[in-house]
Amino acid sequence: MKIADILKENKHNNSDWDNEENEIVDDPDSDRVPHLVMQFKKAIDNGGRSPIIFKDGDKVSIPLSLIAEFLNAYDDLKPFEREDVQRKALQSVEDFKNALRTMKSRAKAPKSIYR
Repeated sequence: MKIADILKENKHNNSDWDNEENEIVDDPDSDRVPHLVMQFKKAIDNGGRSPIIFKDGDKVSIPLSLIAEFLNAYDDLKPFEREDVQRKALQSVEDFKNALRTMKSRAKAPKSIYR
């Protein structure tokens, strides 16, 4: 039996194949607000000329120094903390500033265990 015959036979026996196209509900390209870190990396690549889009609709040009601070602090976070910071910082410019402030305060030098 040829592969094409087997596939035809399976297609007719499996009713899920008919509904496969209808299962795709969300289009990933339809996101109005892309991932914040990707927007920051794009802005760095463009020399800061790409505006950052927040969920509240604001389009803001953020200085490269702040973007670098955010990304450096973001890299030091644990994966579960990154999701939380990403979600909070993407809401608005003020939330981004608060997230950056919070990450900076966490990143201060740890206390020595020998004191």
